[in-house]
Amino acid sequence: MNNKPKSKSNLWFLFVVIVLAAMLVTFVVIGAVMALLFALDVIPAQQQFAPLPFMMLIIVSIVIGTGISLIVGRSILQPIGRLSDALDTVAKGDFSIRLDEKTKVREISRMYENFNAMTRELSGIETLRSDFIANVSHEFKTPLTAIEGYAALLRNRELTEKQRKDYLDKIAGNARKLSELTGNILWLSKLENQSVIPNKKYYRLDEQIRKTVLSLENEWSVKHLDFDIALPKTDFFGNEGLLYHVWFNLIGNAIKFSHENQTVKISMEEADGEVVVVIADSGCGMEEEAQRHIFEKFYQADKSHAKEGNGLGLTLVKRIVDLCNGHIAVESQLKKGSVFIVRLPTK
Repeated sequence: MNNKPKSKSNLWFLFVVIVLAAMLVTFVVIGAVMALLFALDVIPAQQQFAPLPFMMLIIVSIVIGTGISLIVGRSILQPIGRLSDALDTVAKGDFSIRLDEKTKVREISRMYENFNAMTRELSGIETLRSDFIANVSHEFKTPLTAIEGYAALLRNRELTEKQRKDYLDKIAGNARKLSELTGNILWLSKLENQSVIPNKKYYRLDEQIRKTVLSLENEWSVKHLDFDIALPKTDFFGNEGLLYHVWFNLIGNAIKFSHENQTVKISMEEADGEVVVVIADSGCGMEEEAQRHIFEKFYQADKSHAKEGNGLGLTLVKRIVDLCNGHIAVESQLKKGSVFIVRLPTK
């Protein structure tokens, strides 16, 4: 507790010493110049003055200069002291502190502005971190609780075979959700620290999308969905594994939010140095507010479908498209469906 005032006084003392040193050097230079002028008879000898008044003048000047330095130094160093105290507070983990940017000294004001910008950014990061941990904990807890509950029910020996099979299916479904959540978190963690896509190669993008539709047959066949697919032959240079996650999530969402006997439309065209893939459904759609946040972590516009996802799929899609220097957008209307448009550069 005693170190802080000591460091301040040391800084103040250093400022005073520097000012006094500058004054002494000035007087020494003046004295040396005058002595040289007398020695060269530039100033006549009869104009020489007694040294005592000159020394008294120096002493009085030093005393006055010291007093002014103490007063001015305190006012100059106060803003630096406030900044030092604020930095100590930030170092202890409190990012809510702010400094008054309205000061008379422009440089100090700029320092305070930068400090406040830093603490706002740190505060935002801390909030995101806390929300992320809370969301991850919730997403893990929900399926784990379900698995635990169904496992307890399976201990009942009086269950029918149909009930037993139903509970086992529920356990398998929740285990699959945990696996998908873990996989998405790992992928996001990896991609957020990545700026270049490795392992690029030429492959048939149209065939990849068709295979993705086939891999989701169990989901769309239950709803008796039809597909309107217009995919011309397209050779694309990219990471096949990463882009699979894009199509799997987008087509999977189109299936999830479509009603029975509806049609999912998938089209692709290549023009102006880019490939444009459009995936459209006629399902429940979403509001404008949901469209603004749909690519954020753990955001789920339709809470009734929360049990079917974890809110990370579209975040992963957005990150992959960004890494490809592409762009993804959504157009949607309530009760009319959603359209996702992915643009990927071919050059």
